[in-house]
Amino acid sequence: MQISNKHGVFVIDDDVYSTLKTAMTDEENIWNILLLGPSGSGKTTMPMLIARQLGIPVLKMDCGTVRDPEEWFGKRGASGGATYFEPSSLVKAITEGAVIILDELNRVQPYIQSTLYGILDDTRQVVIHEKTVVVNPKTTFIATINEGVKYSGTFRLDEALRQRFDFFVTVDYPDNELAVYSSVIQDDIANTILNIMNQIRVLDMQNGWGLDASTRTGMKIAKLMSNFGFSVEEALKYAVYNSIHDAVVKKNIVDSVNTLIRRMA
Repeated sequence: MQISNKHGVFVIDDDVYSTLKTAMTDEENIWNILLLGPSGSGKTTMPMLIARQLGIPVLKMDCGTVRDPEEWFGKRGASGGATYFEPSSLVKAITEGAVIILDELNRVQPYIQSTLYGILDDTRQVVIHEKTVVVNPKTTFIATINEGVKYSGTFRLDEALRQRFDFFVTVDYPDNELAVYSSVIQDDIANTILNIMNQIRVLDMQNGWGLDASTRTGMKIAKLMSNFGFSVEEALKYAVYNSIHDAVVKKNIVDSVNTLIRRMA
């Protein structure tokens, strides 16, 4: 499945697309879905595009910015000697019905994660300052997480929270990744970018360097070449090489990629 957006073409596995579409349009059940996969594979963009295609309101919560449990639901205030409660965008979305993306949920500390239990469990409600907030049946919750030692600042999801998700979807780089790059640059150059990304992934897997050779990075290279007129070597410098801190790792990657480019020429 391909969905066009302002950045080019976004490729979604057909089975994943069908599953998410079914969950989003099910007005009798509220589904909690956990998306797992490497950074840059489209875990956040994918549900946003599907929801918009279906004409369903979508709210993206940047979980890494939440530092207090109250931030999920709103804030208290005072005016004219009286107190009031101002609901958050999350409360408005869950009461009106929307696709809610809890982006990078494991960047929130466990004690803050636990305040979501009520809206994710079978009760589908939470009491905030004596006000009961009930989840609209047209709501779908989709959380994304990056798991692994290279993702600093993340926390292990509490098992009680993990069990509140109905099913888990692994999102990887698309099988037809070439179509993504070809949406912004010529096919032959897109093929070169794909080969380079695959080469870096193999090297990273063999050595455990923790490099980013995601589809998102491949798109950065394609757009730098298309918009700035860079050669592939120049685009790689800005999109990949300059982000590598270890000089030995950088030299190994540069030498390997240059060898690949010469072989493809």
